[in-house]
Formats: sequence, structure tokens, C-alpha cells
Amino acid sequence: MERRKFLTLSGVAFAPAIAGCSGNGSDPGSDSESEERETEDTPTPTPTPTTTGDPKQSLSHEIGESFTVGEGAQSVKYSVSGYSTIEDYVGSSPSIGSEPDGTFVVVTLTLENVGDETIDITTRHLKLADQQDRTFEADTEALIYADQDPRIEADPIAFDQLQPGLSVTRSVIYDVPSGTYRLSVEPVGVFSGADTHYVPLGDV
Repeated sequence: MERRKFLTLSGVAFAPAIAGCSGNGSDPGSDSESEERETEDTPTPTPTPTTTGDPKQSLSHEIGESFTVGEGAQSVKYSVSGYSTIEDYVGSSPSIGSEPDGTFVVVTLTLENVGDETIDITTRHLKLADQQDRTFEADTEALIYADQDPRIEADPIAFDQLQPGLSVTRSVIYDVPSGTYRLSVEPVGVFSGADTHYVPLGDV
């Protein structure tokens, strides 16, 4: 009698252990429920935006639009009012003037010193660039005769200074071949890390 009682108790004690093992490893719905919880808890990743087109677009400005180039004390606000082309000469006459090898492009722009230091006005930081990213500097000879040419309304940029809070309207002249051009405006500070800005002009 004592032996049968022992076996009965062992069977009762052993049954829950088996049930526990069966519940942990063989429930067909446990894996799917776990996967559903993980799916709900995992945030959907936000797609990274992609940029296309010309990287200069964010630094490109229309004719007539004001924009500032530079940073801190050497900040200059610009506005390009327009441009024109001259194919024969710049000056009072062909004999007293400068003739182009290609076509003269005359750009008129306003500069305002919005920094707190005096800046030098030169053409060093103002260039034309074509669709091949070739750059063209101002024609110094044409600038000498520009104030003698009635077709050029604004005085040419010369070596001058611009005090803080003041603005001037000047012209810059380039001698270029036929093509499509944009004005490239660099910061006036020699060691400035500021971005270059652009003003698309059109076909020449």
C-alpha cells in the first residue's frame, strides 16, 4: 500500500512539469504574437531625403534679388540690376577705347557694406562662369574706358573703399566668348570660409 501511494503522488507531481514544458515550447500562437509585438514596438524608419540637381541652386539668386555674401565684419549685400552686351568697343570711340576679343558683358550691381568694418571694392571676387565652370575675370582695360562710354550707366568698379552702412552701384565688364553665363560672387575676405553665391545671367 505504501508503494502504490508513492507512485500516485509522483505521477501527480510530475504532470505539471510536463505541462509546463509543453506550454513553453509547443504553443503555435506564441511566436506569431511575439512577432506582432515586435512589429508594433519597432518604429518605422524615416526615409532620408535625396537631393538632385545643381548643388549651387540653394546659393543661386535671380536678377533683382538681394543676397548677402560673407560673414561677420566682412559681410556685403548684393543686388544685380541687370546686364548688357557690347560687341564693338568700350570707350568714347574705337580709337579711344577697348575692343573685345569676344563680346563685352557689362554687369550692373549694387553693393552695401552690412558689416562693421571698411571693405575694399575690387573685381577680384566678382567673376563670370560658363556652363563648363570656366571662370572669367573682369577686363581691366575696358574698365578704364567705361566712364567715357555713355552706354554704361554706372561707374566702373575701381580700387575704392566702402564704409559700413553705405552702398554704391557699380559696373563690371568681362570679355567672353559666346555661351551661357552666371555671375560668381565670392566673399571679400581673403581667408573667409563663406560660400560663393551665383546670379544666372543668360546667353551671350
